[in-house]
Amino acid sequence: MSSNNNYERNNIESVLGTDLERAINNLRSSLGDKVVNLLMTDLESQGVILGGKERYNLKSVEMALKKTFGQDGGELLMDMISKSLNQKL
Repeated sequence: MSSNNNYERNNIESVLGTDLERAINNLRSSLGDKVVNLLMTDLESQGVILGGKERYNLKSVEMALKKTFGQDGGELLMDMISKSLNQKL
């Protein structure tokens, strides 16, 4: 996978927990409820509190995803999340 993700091209370095939650929820149609729920639960267990006003560095979010879903899975999910975030810009 390319490291030239959408969020890097648009200089999005951090994101509010509320925006991250919305972006992940937008993936339900493509990933399904079970995968999205697992994704959200996993991120929250790693300290990324979705729905809050705290800002999260996207590189940290990507590292958390890679811990659970592996290198390729984490990159793919981060690409999907970044595209969803960019739709809101």
